[in-house]
Amino acid sequence: MESENKYKIKPILINTKYYHEFYQKLLITGYKIKIWNKKTDSKIFKYYLPVVREYMFWTFNIKDSKEFEKMDVETRAAICNNYKCTAFEKDGTLIICFSTGIGFVIGDEVEKDIIESNYLQDIEEINIDKSKIFKISAEEEEIYSYILVLYKFVFLSKLDKIMENKEMFNRNRKLFVDFVQDIYTKRITDNAVENKKIDEWEEKLGIEKLYISVENKFDLFYKNTRLDSHDSMFRITIILLIVLIIIGTINLGNWIA
Repeated sequence: MESENKYKIKPILINTKYYHEFYQKLLITGYKIKIWNKKTDSKIFKYYLPVVREYMFWTFNIKDSKEFEKMDVETRAAICNNYKCTAFEKDGTLIICFSTGIGFVIGDEVEKDIIESNYLQDIEEINIDKSKIFKISAEEEEIYSYILVLYKFVFLSKLDKIMENKEMFNRNRKLFVDFVQDIYTKRITDNAVENKKIDEWEEKLGIEKLYISVENKFDLFYKNTRLDSHDSMFRITIILLIVLIIIGTINLGNWIA
């Protein structure tokens, strides 16, 4: 077994309205898009199942990294917008950004203007302490499975909070369904030992309880929405009946007269 590295991971919330601008800021300040290579990163390529590689490591598919890096900042940022997850690196620091507005900073040093950027939201809005740092000892290929576990935790924490907003119910429902279909129900690796570790990480973070909480809120709001819709239709039907009765009464009076 190879020696493990110690990692410090800070969760961040990116305002999805300014994703493109945040990507540009990272690139302008010297961060580079992490381009994975099937040869030099073979352990990572083999560790993750295809569905996860497609979700998290799309740059494995870049054939000419030099040509890609020659593209201007705006173009590269725009390309990143088309994918579920993109990693940026600079001087030993890694920033992993998911399209849902959740990100993670891995490393000891990161520029203050990145962490305090106007493109970020206060993570305490979803009941996570802004000073929260997750620490773990893991091999290089394992760290990204831990990031995915943290992603599930932060995403469900976010959804558990915003699911209370009835006006955003349809949007939040789509986010929840996409999350479940894209990553929540998917296995990360086919390694039995690693899957046991992942299960332990998820249990420690209480991910299943969070999922059940979100699912219950989803079901409750869905039922209430249907009831509200049913009540509205019932009221409309009653009003139409009253109008028809009034018209019928008037017509009857005219006929008698």
